[in-house]
Amino acid sequence: CRSSSGKGKSHLVPNAISYNHVLHAYAQSNGGTKAVRTCEDILDRMLYRCKQVQDDRIQVRKTLLPPEPLVTTFNSAMNVWAKSKDSSSGMKAEQIFRKMERWNFDCVNNLVNKSYIGVKPTTRSLAIVVDAWANSKHEKTFERILAIFQHALDKVVDASTEVRYESGTSVIPLNTVFFNSVLNALANSDRGREAAEK
Repeated sequence: CRSSSGKGKSHLVPNAISYNHVLHAYAQSNGGTKAVRTCEDILDRMLYRCKQVQDDRIQVRKTLLPPEPLVTTFNSAMNVWAKSKDSSSGMKAEQIFRKMERWNFDCVNNLVNKSYIGVKPTTRSLAIVVDAWANSKHEKTFERILAIFQHALDKVVDASTEVRYESGTSVIPLNTVFFNSVLNALANSDRGREAAEK
């Protein structure tokens, strides 16, 4: 596009929020497997484009950087899996969660362009993973939800005793949203009394 003065060029490009709206629309579409695959492709394409930017500051100033995925971008992609109720949705949501942790690790350790800052998973991110497992009705759902809960709790306890995580994973504060997701998942599991006692 030419600017109104006719001099120079203006650039109209999607930003991360534009991508978030598309992912959110897919999450609301009940599009099943096709929707989740499309969302994963969009997220992977965003990450790929960001990783392709060279760390040449002169070149970066001359071009527009591809938009960095936000925590909402990752959460929306996981949420599409959670809403799909696919039997593999818990595993797929966890894979996206790990992509988020990996992207943050790469940014913090300057393994990608320094203009990117990375994103840390939030309590909502973790709750979406639990919801995805709960909706999957996978045979290992009960065990996996308890393992996620215990791992998150152990990290909080370790953080209070000054244990540091070198892997780049972040300690996520646990709040009522996360506990309610765990309780709901256990309540809707097929374990009856065992789930009630947990």
